[in-house]
Amino acid sequence: MFEKQAQELADALLGDATVGIYVVQDGKFRLVNPKFREQTGYGEGELLGIDSLSLVLPEDRDLVRECAVKMLRGERSSPYEFRFVNKAGEIRWIMETVAPIHYGGGRAALGHFMDVTERKRAEEERAHLLREQAARAEAEAARRQVADILESITDAFVAVDREGRFTYVNEEAGRLLHRNPVDLVGKHGAEELPGALGSQLLEQCRAAISEQASVEFQFFHSPFNAWLEVRAYRSKDGLSVYFRDITDRKRAEQIQEQYLGLISHDLRNPLTTIQGHAQMLLRAFDRTGLAGSERRSAEVILATTRRMHAMIRDMVDSARQDAGQLQLDKQPVELGPLVCSWLEHAEGTIGVERVAVDIPAELPPVLGDPNRLERVLANLLVNALKYSPETAKVSVKAERIGSEIIVSVIDEGIGIAPEDHPRVFERLYRVRGTTGEGTGLGLYIAKLLTEAHGGRIWVESALGRGSTFSFSLPIAKAPHQ
Repeated sequence: MFEKQAQELADALLGDATVGIYVVQDGKFRLVNPKFREQTGYGEGELLGIDSLSLVLPEDRDLVRECAVKMLRGERSSPYEFRFVNKAGEIRWIMETVAPIHYGGGRAALGHFMDVTERKRAEEERAHLLREQAARAEAEAARRQVADILESITDAFVAVDREGRFTYVNEEAGRLLHRNPVDLVGKHGAEELPGALGSQLLEQCRAAISEQASVEFQFFHSPFNAWLEVRAYRSKDGLSVYFRDITDRKRAEQIQEQYLGLISHDLRNPLTTIQGHAQMLLRAFDRTGLAGSERRSAEVILATTRRMHAMIRDMVDSARQDAGQLQLDKQPVELGPLVCSWLEHAEGTIGVERVAVDIPAELPPVLGDPNRLERVLANLLVNALKYSPETAKVSVKAERIGSEIIVSVIDEGIGIAPEDHPRVFERLYRVRGTTGEGTGLGLYIAKLLTEAHGGRIWVESALGRGSTFSFSLPIAKAPHQ
């Protein structure tokens, strides 16, 4: 009687339970309550006797097995969660606990099975919202950081989309464009900027967008009466454009160019007159056979005026290079005739009779500005002759190596200490222990002009063993190339 009442009570409890309850023995379902059947969607006959893990999602089976074993051993007290598949094929989230019991004369596990799918979905939605909020906050922080950077730079900056509409305008850009940055965002640059239509600015920016390329240029914008330097870089959504007002710099460059022109003109004119008269005196001395101190004085005057001409050219080219205004008249140049022509014109002034030329006749021409290349050679030869014994030879050699011509000026002079090698081409640098006239620009100008031709220059030397100054020049391509 008592056993019957206990069984009826157990059946009532199982039937009224709001959670799924089951008994597993030897890995098989032995008992399932109505709530468990409702949650799984299976009937009692379909569940009893099947593997208890068969309903668990395969990816979660190891987790369920591990957690259940620990809980049955008393090594775990908290519920565990996993996913299972109901009869309709839906994946549901379950929170479960198990406890050891005796059932039917043997050891078994009593399980409590609760569907927590709605809670898990709410948690996932909340986590998703939190992630979205964090991402938005991070993006906003990054945007503010970029905006702070763009507002702090001295350049004007605007971002435009592929249609040419402003998406960002910093304060400096607003100042330069005489507009409120906020008013420009979302509007088309071609319509908002005076004089933009048909301007170089608009054409270059359109080309950058259509060709997906970066551009850099300078132009005079007449509506602002200003020179602008523009750098436009492609971006994912259009263009990032940096620009600055370089009117003051341009005016300074123009003043500098005028100043250089005046210096060059006002100094060269009297020098040319002095040089012409010295040459007339020398010709007169040649006719009369006079060879005394008067002739030597005329030769000194002629040599000095030529040196002054070279100094003026060096100073002018140095200043033009600093201003980015050095221009080269490149053409094919035969090096042999170029060297011989300079030696002929310099004859009788700096001991050019000591110079030996070894340039093969079949050497291909180089691509360069003949006047500037003559200056490079002249500066190197003058240095070699100046710092060599009066009886020592100076050699000029040239050879082809790959796509370049290597020209070398070799002397038997005092040489240069290794620690001075890195600095000999610096402006105004003089090697220790040397004295002499000049501006200190000779080797600097040689380097400047060589690099302007796309070449390089270097020195090999040791104290007491002479020096070899070499420079490279590109070979001129044949017309059909």
